[in-house]
Amino acid sequence: SLYEDLNEIDKAQKLYDQVASGSDVPADLKDQSLDRRLQLAINRGAAGRDELMAFLSGSPDPKRGAIVAEKLVSDATAEKRSRDVVRIVELAGTKLPKIPPSMRYRAALAKIDLADTDGALAEFKVLANPKSADTFYATWSALKLAEQSYAGGSRKTADGYLKQAWSGQANLTDEGRLAAYKMLADIYLGADDAAGMAFLASQPQPAGAEEEAHLIKGLAAFQAKDYPAAVEHLKSVASKEARAKRAFGESLAGSGDTPAALKEFDDLASTRGPAAAAAQLRVAQIHFAAGNIKEALIHFYNVIDQYEPDENTAVAPEALLGVVQVQIRNGEKDKAKKTSADLLKKYPKSKEAAAAQKLVKN
Repeated sequence: SLYEDLNEIDKAQKLYDQVASGSDVPADLKDQSLDRRLQLAINRGAAGRDELMAFLSGSPDPKRGAIVAEKLVSDATAEKRSRDVVRIVELAGTKLPKIPPSMRYRAALAKIDLADTDGALAEFKVLANPKSADTFYATWSALKLAEQSYAGGSRKTADGYLKQAWSGQANLTDEGRLAAYKMLADIYLGADDAAGMAFLASQPQPAGAEEEAHLIKGLAAFQAKDYPAAVEHLKSVASKEARAKRAFGESLAGSGDTPAALKEFDDLASTRGPAAAAAQLRVAQIHFAAGNIKEALIHFYNVIDQYEPDENTAVAPEALLGVVQVQIRNGEKDKAKKTSADLLKKYPKSKEAAAAQKLVKN
């Protein structure tokens, strides 16, 4: 110890070696000498690396072996020596009863750096065991597995790992929580998963996910028929996608704001495609419900003119049924029968044809 105080490390280490290997030295002094010798090697940094590797390669006791292995792996990680990280962890696996989770996690990251994706995933899967007592590395490993599955297009697999990571979100950094939330949002929105959106809407929103949160919460509220809440969340994201704009319009209508709802549907109807067709139809239906019969009829015919030839849209039968309803409202029974017959001829298996036949009979 005096030699240590005098910074004569080689002399101190030599004496510690003599004490540790002495045959008539008390066990507690041997232990202390071995601890000091290893600590000196650790303190020497790169200069003590060979001695630490020699100790780990021998027959280390579990406690000291784990400490030495952790130090070697930590230094190799900090110095970006990925091959050394993997090599040290593999050696530790043959010398220690169990590889500490922190070391296995670093080995997995090193394997990713070395493009050994399969090897990294195998390590993460061991760590991500939900029954693991080490929830920190289980959570982070689940997130890493989710990222790999998500990037590879396997969203169902990613969803399972993301749920595990999200359940342990207290172990994640802000960046990790944000990544998990954004992936979950994308998966549920992409699959139009109502249950998934309802779940995520109930969860705390991480900073940086404002747009995804408004979309998720707005659509979940719309599906739950909580129209005021849906309006509040969707108003800032309605322009981002047709589904959100349509849900925003429906929520406005459900909240009793018919003029605003019509404006949203008119905007959407000015585009093309199934969403535009459905919007055009909703404009007609809203006018009909509001008693604007002339406007309703004009829009129902607009739908028929624009979309009836398109076999990929299902709005034409609904529009024809709407015309039948308008004609009956106007007392034009003969016209209603003719339109109903036309609907039955063009779309004999449609539920709208059956509904129109029932209306005219009554």
